[in-house]
Amino acid sequence: MLNNCSTSSPMWVRSIFLCLQAQTDQARHVFNQCGIELAEKPHKQNRVAIAKITQVWEAIIKLTNNDAFGLEVGQHFVKNAGGVFTLAAISSDDLIQAAQRLSVFYKMVSTGVVLDVSTKKGVTLNLSLPKNTTGVCIYAMDASLATLVEITKSVLKEHYQAPRRVQMCRRAPENINVFNEYFGCQVEFNSTQNSLYFDDEDVYLSDRHKNPDLANHLYNYLDESLQKLTALTLAQQVFNTIEHLFDNNSVHVRDVAKELAMSERTLQRKLRQEASCFNEINKQFKLQKARQWLIEKKLRQGEIGHRLGFSSQSNFSRFFKIETGQTPNNYIESARHYEPFSNVN
Repeated sequence: MLNNCSTSSPMWVRSIFLCLQAQTDQARHVFNQCGIELAEKPHKQNRVAIAKITQVWEAIIKLTNNDAFGLEVGQHFVKNAGGVFTLAAISSDDLIQAAQRLSVFYKMVSTGVVLDVSTKKGVTLNLSLPKNTTGVCIYAMDASLATLVEITKSVLKEHYQAPRRVQMCRRAPENINVFNEYFGCQVEFNSTQNSLYFDDEDVYLSDRHKNPDLANHLYNYLDESLQKLTALTLAQQVFNTIEHLFDNNSVHVRDVAKELAMSERTLQRKLRQEASCFNEINKQFKLQKARQWLIEKKLRQGEIGHRLGFSSQSNFSRFFKIETGQTPNNYIESARHYEPFSNVN
């Protein structure tokens, strides 16, 4: 199996989209340009590779000129996942216990960030990048830190005190005051870690309304959600494997089958059971790369076609026209109306 396939959950994808949609009418275009197809119904949305989500984040920041956009997404995400946070809050005696339980949730919703809880000299909630996988970008880390703030608010309620210290690895934003006001303290940028620090007196409660028996319900909820959200379909695994193996040369079914530790025949049979096939998945991957390279304007169309395995530029153009309804030139021309999305790597 592919070990370094990093993905983000549908809840994150939907939160990013809805926050952008609230600010601009170009949200769907941004996602389409970055190769992310949004399901009409949220519960049918697939997990998305973190590499694609990073591309979306960078396009959004360029479009909105708001490098604090991640803070808004983090707050929206917590509202979307309210059931989890509510259960964590009412089943926990204090922030430490709630955060430890929610570390399981973090592993579930994104393989690009890890939550650790330290209780040495106060309480530190630290977010780090996982080893040997694709980690989230700085804007996604902003959103993740915002979720921790919202978690502490939901757990501590009227007892909530702003963190005494906030450290972020990212460079200082243009509007530092937005971050300082949100976190309630002077944020330390260009740090060695992404963390929130609370004094002991700010996180321990003697609230008798807590119900520790609900912790079992929380874990059951997480287990059920984990099974739904982390189980990639074989078609998704194949797409991600093609993306992983691609090195400016066509990827063959035998290479993917070998990476997934099965025979070509077994792979094709299992894909048919999902009403899919390797050629269709490979075609969608080529379309994604073609759109990306055409918008970036770094490669000539002939070179794009060659890298994607077409014998000539005319064959590539014919393929693109059949699949998208536009010639490569028409596609580039239409993209000029959305200049913020060029060069989003």
